[in-house]
Amino acid sequence: MARRDWYRRSTWTATQRDEFFHRLARCRSHNRALYLRIQAASLQAAEPGSALDLLDYLLEHHPDPEVLAGAHLDRARCLEMLDRVLEAALSYRAAIAAEREQHGSRAASPRGFGMFCVRRRLRSLYSEAIAALDEFEISHPSHFASDQYQVCAIRALVAQDEGQIAVARTMAAKALAAARAREPGRRQHTTAGMEPDPAIHRRLELLAV
Repeated sequence: MARRDWYRRSTWTATQRDEFFHRLARCRSHNRALYLRIQAASLQAAEPGSALDLLDYLLEHHPDPEVLAGAHLDRARCLEMLDRVLEAALSYRAAIAAEREQHGSRAASPRGFGMFCVRRRLRSLYSEAIAALDEFEISHPSHFASDQYQVCAIRALVAQDEGQIAVARTMAAKALAAARAREPGRRQHTTAGMEPDPAIHRRLELLAV
């Protein structure tokens, strides 16, 4: 086994789990939270329940401030994949709270929360999602096209559901322009789990017509 394969497994048998925790116990304590998060991310798509268990273990036993916001955000995504929507919303809120304290933040948590709200059309949470975007655009601005795409997409779809069609069309056009601005061949500064959602993108295209 390669040196780093033990915390990047895409499968999770009982034997693999035991080996992971055996190796984790031998690591330096300040690295354990990171290894737990990486392993959870490697399992998230295929085994969100197993990923969730690892993130819960991380938050209980190794709540490193450097990975806390990301761990809560990953946990929220796992919960959403498991259709545990209320718990997912609470975990997104925890991620936002942790990210407020994080230096060098790119506001991934408010964008993740906003995309969650419009993806699920959780109208009762729209005002909270927009308020979080507004707050972080002032305190943690990002000019990456991938980030602007998400911000504009959220604002467009919230406006659409609230009947503000002119605003919705304007923001949808901005989102699509940001998507086109992603330069071919250039590495984008994206966060795991934040890739464009085809269903969301199609809604934007229909709205911008």
